[in-house]
Amino acid sequence: MTWSDVLTVAAAVGTGVPRNNRLEQYGNSSQGVEHWPTYRREWTRANHVRTTAGIGAALLLTLAVMPT
Repeated sequence: MTWSDVLTVAAAVGTGVPRNNRLEQYGNSSQGVEHWPTYRREWTRANHVRTTAGIGAALLLTLAVMPT
């Protein structure tokens, strides 16, 4: 397991789950509508981190198994 694997999982669990739970608490209320732009901005940022970490992990794995 590489650092980027750990970062990918940590970003998903540490950022996505709490945000999803908070948004779910608001439901269809006006607070949910007001919170949506913040949720979307934070989720998008975390998703970019997860994606970059996943690509990094795939690249490192590929380099590790290539013959020298």
